[in-house]
Amino acid sequence: MHSPSIVDYVFGQFQNLNLVVLMEDLRRGLIARGNWSSELSLCPVSHGVSDGDTVRLLGYASQAVDLKRACQIAAHDLRTSAFAILQFVELWDSAWFGHEWLLGQLEKIWAERLADADAVQCVLEPRAEPIERRKMAGVYGNRTHLGPDFQTLRRV
Repeated sequence: MHSPSIVDYVFGQFQNLNLVVLMEDLRRGLIARGNWSSELSLCPVSHGVSDGDTVRLLGYASQAVDLKRACQIAAHDLRTSAFAILQFVELWDSAWFGHEWLLGQLEKIWAERLADADAVQCVLEPRAEPIERRKMAGVYGNRTHLGPDFQTLRRV
């Protein structure tokens, strides 16, 4: 197991849909730098906050107070570390992190989530027997027969 990175702290709390939209926006180049949002884009952190009002509050807090306070608000909304948010935003705005690098990191998070979902699914619904075995059960008297869709067993 690896130790969590800044990307894990910031984006690991994102809902799946927010994470997928962020990855797609990175692929299309629709990501803001230097502000929480622009006309057609959001900064990566803004993709995860709860709503548009929060994004507007982040922009206001950055201008009226300072970036640190805005990052505290974002961290509270995302339920993560304010220091990690601040560190990521400063590195992102300075172009230290590139689109491709961030996309690669997010794809790793997404792959871990998919693997976790597959593992849970296997526990909840163990793999069905091979269809040949089910066919044989119906033929040789286990009182079940293969249904008309050739996938489900039905009692007779």
